[in-house]
Parts: sequence; structure tokens; C-alpha cells
Amino acid sequence: MWLESMYPRMNGLLSTDTLSRFAKYQNELQWQDVFSRNVALAINLIEWEGLPETCDSYFMEEMLLFAGRCCILYDPEWNAYLSLPCTIASGQNIYYENSYYKAYSINYEKVFMAITHWNASLFDKFAKFSGAESTPIKGVVIKDNYLEYPLINTIETYTTKMVDAMRTIDVIAKQLKIPAIIETDEESKIALQKAISLIDENVIAVYTNKAITKALKESKVMLTGIQAQIMESAWNHLNSLQAQYLTALGVNNLNTADKKERLLVDEVNSNNDSIQLNMSYRIDQRLHACENFMYAFGMDISCKVRHDYSEQIVSMTNGNKGVDTSGNSNNDDA
Repeated sequence: MWLESMYPRMNGLLSTDTLSRFAKYQNELQWQDVFSRNVALAINLIEWEGLPETCDSYFMEEMLLFAGRCCILYDPEWNAYLSLPCTIASGQNIYYENSYYKAYSINYEKVFMAITHWNASLFDKFAKFSGAESTPIKGVVIKDNYLEYPLINTIETYTTKMVDAMRTIDVIAKQLKIPAIIETDEESKIALQKAISLIDENVIAVYTNKAITKALKESKVMLTGIQAQIMESAWNHLNSLQAQYLTALGVNNLNTADKKERLLVDEVNSNNDSIQLNMSYRIDQRLHACENFMYAFGMDISCKVRHDYSEQIVSMTNGNKGVDTSGNSNNDDA
């Protein structure tokens, strides 16, 4: 085992400090794995159409995920539209919104005026009011949600909860391997180990001498108390967390329902409503930015959910007996 080659042993056993460091390594590795998959899912949810060739939609979604906002501006010096992260660069206007933002990246920094549906016709007046010496650069700010709250915080929260649940399952699985602790002497210990190995090999009997049998009778057995049912509860907890995360992203899922039981139409519809609400507050802000882009540059861009999860969940639920999203009975046993 690679762990044994990397860390020294004490009296033939790995030290407590070594085991602790290895457990920490496993925890961190599991967290990174779950986090990366959760981020990949979030970035891949929404598809943009009609963007200028110089705008990277995946980079935009990454910025929206980590910063809550990004921008598309037209830079006359570059003669190109750029999709970049941005930050506030002015005070608030009469609508308590910031009129100017700064787009930035590696070796790049430009201030632009954030054009919206309502201020597009007031562009010249805003430029004059702000004291700009020349007509400012136009741009559009895109928000992931109205409050520009970075969704990465939600992902980190759920990742930590999921990993904690996963590592709990690992601990329970290891505990199930040790149902009892036996107190005995060294000679009896060898006999016990031999007996256990023979049982595992499906022999019908274990033979030993009277002295060892007497020692085995005098051995004390302490049950660890771990029960197999705990594993099922731990898995249900993990599945529930994963379902909550997918629902928060706006992805349809059936993890919240017991697959062994027939789903009720009302339960499916209720879950779909929550999912659609969580997706709508994010995609609505993107669609609002598409509208602003039309008023700023006269170009038609749009976005949509990359995969139709609604159709997927309908087909999945209809594949189970008793499920009919139209409200009709689908029970073949009736």
C-alpha cells in the first residue's frame, strides 16, 4: 500500500498522527472531487445563442457563478465585443443603480456605461451629467440573480454537507466490518483469527484442542453496537442533500421521492414548481441582459436551459407504475 511506503510505522502499526493526516487527505480529496463536479454542472446548465464571436459563454457563466455578475462591452480600440468580469466604478443614479462599471482582465481595464432598457434613450444625458469628457464606452451588465449573490457560496455549502455525509458512510462501512471487540490472550487470538478465516472459507467445522477451547470460552466479547440500518439512513441523508442541491440549481430530480413507492402527481408537480422557480430567478436576469443588449447594440442574443430537464422528469415518472403527470390513473394492477 502506498500509504505504508510514505509514512513510517510505530511497532508495526501506523501512528495515530499518520492516520489522522491520511484521513484529512481523504477528506480534502473527496471535497475537491464533489466540488469540481458541482461547479461543472452549474456552469453547463445554461446555453447562450447569438453571442458575438469574441465572447466566450463558458467564461461568462464561470464569472456569473463565482462573482454574481459579468459584462459584455464594445471596445472601439479593439473593434470587438468582450465578455469580461466587472466591478462597480461609480455612485448610484436616480434609480439607485450604478451607471458605470469597470471591465477588467489580464492587462485590461476599461470603464463603461451600463446600458439598460430604461436608460438607453438617456445615454447622452447620463454621459453629460457624469462629467465625461467624451462619449463613454457602452456595455451591458449581466447578473446571475437580482442581488448578484455568487452561487459559488451555495455550491461550497452543499459540497461540505455532501462530503460530510459521504465520509460518514465510509466510517459506518468500516464499523460494520468490526461487529465485536474480543478480549483474549495471544495464543487464543491466533486461534480466533484462524477460526474466523475458516468460516469465511465456508468450512463446516473448526477443530482445536481443549486448552484453546477453554481460553476461548473465557474470552470477553464486547459488541460495537453498529447496525446495518444506519447505513441506509446515511445514504438517504446523502441522497436528500444531493436532491436539495439539484433543486437549488433548478435541475429536475427524483431523489426526494422513494423509488419503491408510487409517486403522487401532486408531489411531482410540487417538486417541479420549486425547481422551475430556482431556475427562473437565474435565467430571468440573463434574459433581461439580452433585452438590454438589444437596446445597447441592436443585436439579438438569447439564452436557455441547455437540456430540457422537464421532459426528462416526465418520462422518468411515467416509466413508473401509478405515475401520470396528466392527472389520470396509471395503475395496471387496478
